[in-house]
Amino acid sequence: MDDDLYLAETIAEVLRGEGYEAFVCSTGSQALMEVSEREFDIALIDIRLSDMGGIDVLKELKEKAPQMDVVVVTGNASVHSAIEALNHGASRYILKPTPPHELLSIVRDLFDRRELLRRSSLYLRRLEAQMKLSQALATALLPEEVARAAVDATRVVADVQACVLLLLGEDKTLKPLAWSGISDEMAVVLASNEDVVRYIWSQQAKEQTPGMAALKMKKSRQKTVCPVALFRLRGRTSDLGLLGVIIRCGSFESHEEDLLFAIANFVGVALERAIFYERLEKAYSELKKAQREMVRTEKMSAIGRLASGLAHEIGTPLNIISGRAEYLYEIAKEDQNMRQGLKVIVEQIDRISSLFRQLLDFSREHTTEMAPMDLRKVVMGTLSLMDSNLRKADVSVFVDMPEALPLVRGNFNQLQQVFINLLMNSVDAINAKFKKGEAKRHGGKIAISLSLNHGGDEVKVSVWDNGIGIKDEDIDKVFEPFFTTKGVGAGTGLGLSVVYGIISDHGGKIEVESKWGEETRVSFTLKVAK
Repeated sequence: MDDDLYLAETIAEVLRGEGYEAFVCSTGSQALMEVSEREFDIALIDIRLSDMGGIDVLKELKEKAPQMDVVVVTGNASVHSAIEALNHGASRYILKPTPPHELLSIVRDLFDRRELLRRSSLYLRRLEAQMKLSQALATALLPEEVARAAVDATRVVADVQACVLLLLGEDKTLKPLAWSGISDEMAVVLASNEDVVRYIWSQQAKEQTPGMAALKMKKSRQKTVCPVALFRLRGRTSDLGLLGVIIRCGSFESHEEDLLFAIANFVGVALERAIFYERLEKAYSELKKAQREMVRTEKMSAIGRLASGLAHEIGTPLNIISGRAEYLYEIAKEDQNMRQGLKVIVEQIDRISSLFRQLLDFSREHTTEMAPMDLRKVVMGTLSLMDSNLRKADVSVFVDMPEALPLVRGNFNQLQQVFINLLMNSVDAINAKFKKGEAKRHGGKIAISLSLNHGGDEVKVSVWDNGIGIKDEDIDKVFEPFFTTKGVGAGTGLGLSVVYGIISDHGGKIEVESKWGEETRVSFTLKVAK
């Protein structure tokens, strides 16, 4: 910028000869207009212009573009103007005429300084991002949390359009774990893209260079194609997945590529740790479950032995009492009050005997014959027996039984007892939730389902109801003998205990899931007959 256009053009030609892009202005207002329309790195301005002073132009230039370097070039230098120019942000203050090589040297120095400042800013931003990422990864325990931290760091640091973290699943396929800036559909498409899948398994994946893929998305009748850079997430021994970054303008700058490599390395190690932690948590949970099952089994075994002995010891005197009461009932023909009292004694002794028979069933001391059987016939036979009870309770029953279900090894009568006990519990739970006679109107439901497990060696049975449910504090007690949540006289607390004993004798496992006030599901397994 100089009021001498010939001088200004001469300087511009020198700069253009060195590969710089130069614009010439003769007035301050014209220069300010140019700066408003486009971005400049360096301004060379004269101190005296036809329309305004060079210092005033300097002030306005720095306001419009604070990052721009301004060099004051003047033939009327003074100490005062030099101090004023530097105080208002001038990068250099030089005298005219200036030899071309000196001017070029100044311009080169300013560009070198700008590049150093740019690089230092990038490195500082990279360091801050890595510190934030390290902090996030240090607290992330699950793979999803690690993935989210990686996605956020990539978006902030590399300023890319979008990025997706892909995890190599147990089924040896890629699946989206976390993404940002793209749709769910696009994340799924990226995970199944042929180029992406081929890259993770190819020999090229052994090289420390990012892979490339073309992500194709159909939108209406148009097809959108996005170039994607792929960075491996490597653990100590294997690849765990990919960091996919959708590239803007089709390419990366070298510092962005280095940064994404660094992020991928951080994330790979953290992801491996998170996967190990998740597996450890799962193993610990399974161990605790197995321990609870062992304690429960031992407890039930001890109670069963006690119940068996107790039933035997009490059964003999009960039989004697019952026999004497019946004898007295027969001889007291004239005394109706006596006969009524003896009848009550006999009925109550029969009730006690019935309870002890249930205890013996629970203890499983007697042997049972096992044979291959169609479990569907057991279910249908039970429903036929329970038909009047279910209709009276006004409960809807749904059954899901595949026709190709294999035979199981078991005892028909005992398995029927299992279903009877479970159905009765479901009816009682539904009646406890809804008023009597209103279960169907409110949607009282029982669902029985049979299915074959993945290994094909067990049949899984599920009995579900939408009754009152079981409270969390009671869920671990439901298989204990005499534990019941029903009112006095409404239940003995032996129904599920008997079910537990029968299923255990059949070599199966049983568990209960429930939400208080909503539903209960009892599930157990039976071995397929060989």
